[in-house]
Amino acid sequence: MKKYAYFNGKVVLEKDVRIDFNDLGFVRGYGVFEAIKTVNRKPFLLKEHFERLQKSAIELNLKLDMGWREFSETINDLLWKNQIEKDVAIKVVLTGGVSSNGLKMDGVPTFLITLKDLSVVTPAEELYQTGVGIILTEFQRYLPEIKTLNYITAIQNQKRKETENALEIVYHWEGFLLEGATGNIFIVKNNRVITPKEDILPGTVRNFVIELLRENGTTVEMRKVKLSELFEADEVFLTGTFKNILPVTEIEGEKAAGGRVGKKTKEIMKLFKNESKKVV
Repeated sequence: MKKYAYFNGKVVLEKDVRIDFNDLGFVRGYGVFEAIKTVNRKPFLLKEHFERLQKSAIELNLKLDMGWREFSETINDLLWKNQIEKDVAIKVVLTGGVSSNGLKMDGVPTFLITLKDLSVVTPAEELYQTGVGIILTEFQRYLPEIKTLNYITAIQNQKRKETENALEIVYHWEGFLLEGATGNIFIVKNNRVITPKEDILPGTVRNFVIELLRENGTTVEMRKVKLSELFEADEVFLTGTFKNILPVTEIEGEKAAGGRVGKKTKEIMKLFKNESKKVV
């Protein structure tokens, strides 16, 4: 079956997409992106992703020549054009475009939207029952509040992550817990749900979960979280577009939170599953 992408104002065959070798996204990694998924073949939290894309573009002085309505229509048209029969991952990339000297933004921004089978990027179903392992790395992202193309540290640590049979790399800095390389992290202590507030990318699913919990009477603390609190937590879980709510039962090869999925985490997983279906 033919696969289509949106590229610089047109829907084209994916195989016909050509990125110029002078593009700032290629030569400098200068750009921003969003990773979105569909639920029941409809985009999940699309407005929230668009608003973050806008914020990221403004921060890097990139022109996003598309408003919310056009963005939404473009995504849905692309889904229709590809005749999707199951859920997909949607990747939206905006770069500085072709540069005359490799530094100046004197060209037109490059804007690309592609689709991928969702199963390629989602954790195995059984991991939601057993929990996953994480590894820790001392690192704080540059411009953490926006979603840039800079994933150097995450990529550098992939081999170590695989060797230690972990699913996520979690960043900490100067004694404080921050975020995952591809998502956010929460801890549960004395039935209180706690998550880092500063120097992180506020994930769309993270924000959705916080709002959902508060609406259902659960106390959520957004604050600076000491790294030591991670090891003392009753429960730990990750959130992310492709993770949903994913329990953590191992940290650096050692059992965490008793080595099992906690009661509160199970409740949150169930709540998320039920409520997320109502959003799309």
